[in-house]
Parts: sequence; C-alpha cells; structure tokens
Amino acid sequence: MNRISKTLKEKDNILSIYFTAGFPELNSTIEIIKNLVSAGVDMIEIGLPFSDPLADGETIQMSSKIALDNGISTNILFEVNDHYVKQTLRNRTSIHAANGKLNLSVPVKFSSTKKEKYKDIKICYDSNWQKIHLKSIESAYKNSPFYDFFEDYFINFYNKKEKFLVDLNFSSIRLIFEILEKELNCNFTNEYLEKYVDLTDYR
Repeated sequence: MNRISKTLKEKDNILSIYFTAGFPELNSTIEIIKNLVSAGVDMIEIGLPFSDPLADGETIQMSSKIALDNGISTNILFEVNDHYVKQTLRNRTSIHAANGKLNLSVPVKFSSTKKEKYKDIKICYDSNWQKIHLKSIESAYKNSPFYDFFEDYFINFYNKKEKFLVDLNFSSIRLIFEILEKELNCNFTNEYLEKYVDLTDYR
C-alpha cells in the first residue's frame, strides 16, 4: 500500500495543501515544504507555474506570475563534477516496505584513498543487486493500485547495465518524466562551482 492510499484509509479528515513553486520568493520552495511537514500536513501538491493558468483562478494566476517573474524555471542543471561522497542519495534510496523503510543501494567501485568526481564513479556488478531491487519493489508495491501498469518500466530499467552511476541516476529521472509525459529540459555541469548566482541551488 502506498503512502497516499495508506493516509486515505487511516484518516477521515485529511489536510492537503497546494502551493506554487518559486512563490513568494524564488528559493522559498524547500523551506515551505519543511514547514508544512512540521505543521503536520498530510499531503502537499506543488504547482509548476506557467504563463497562462486561466483555469486555476485569480490567486494561483497571481502566484504563477510572481514565480515566473522571480525566474522560476523547469530547466535543470545536474551537478556531476563534485566529489563523490559515500552513503548519500547518489547511490541509494528508500522504499516503504511491509516492515517499514527499506534502503536500496547501488554498489559502486570507489576508492577511499583518493577523491573522485561523481561523474567518474562506476557501478559494481559483482552482486545481483538489480534482481534484489526488483524483488523488493514487487514485494512492497505489488498490491498497490496500478502497479501492473508500471511493472514493465521497472523491469526494463533494471535490465540495463549502465557503466557509470551518473548514467543510472539520470536514466531513473528520465524514466519518471517519461511516465509523467513531461519534457525534461536539462544540462550537466562542465566544472564545479561553489555558488551559482542566477540559479536556485538544491545541492
């Protein structure tokens, strides 16, 4: 059972909040999410602003205009030139299994004696981690609504053997956009910069 289905089943009264990304300030989005979670909100819907949201009413139209004026954009710049750090979300994620949170990790070839860039980290295939991931996802979500519609996506994803970790991670992001039928507009960094002036930095 996924988290939304679980919440709908367990609670009669649910507080669901919608807000526009990039409003009221360009960098407000993460802080708003944290505050809503701390306040006990059950579900959060984040709206991506666009230029003509006529069906959404005056309030959302106004917030979308301000967010666009602030410079909000769906163009993404992926950082690939920073130094790789062990035990981060770069090679692991979590799913909600029957007994709680279950971590899924991708084994990598990594030297602890020298610094390596994220883009140069190779995946290790000495263990059958792809099969373990698939079985774990199936066990956790097989009975969830619409799982059958997405199962083939997971199978095809894990049947590929990407050489580099960055390629595997980007493939997963590209897959999400494909499922959502959204266009992915992105680039990769050419060098590591400590700060960006004209971009919202989520690193």
